[in-house]
Amino acid sequence: MYEPTGTTIATIEPEVPTKAATESLRAMPIETLLEEFHENNSYESFATKESKLQQLTRSPLSQVN
Repeated sequence: MYEPTGTTIATIEPEVPTKAATESLRAMPIETLLEEFHENNSYESFATKESKLQQLTRSPLSQVN
């Protein structure tokens, strides 16, 4: 037999982000992204990383048998 408890499940209001919060997630224009990329990834820094990688590489494994 069903016994009512007298408590009702409370509804929870969803948290809707503000317009400012939504706008902050928007991607930057491609021109700005490219400019930042070029500032942070110059050819000189790429060449330095490349030479470090070459120093870290090991010789190929020798064949057995």
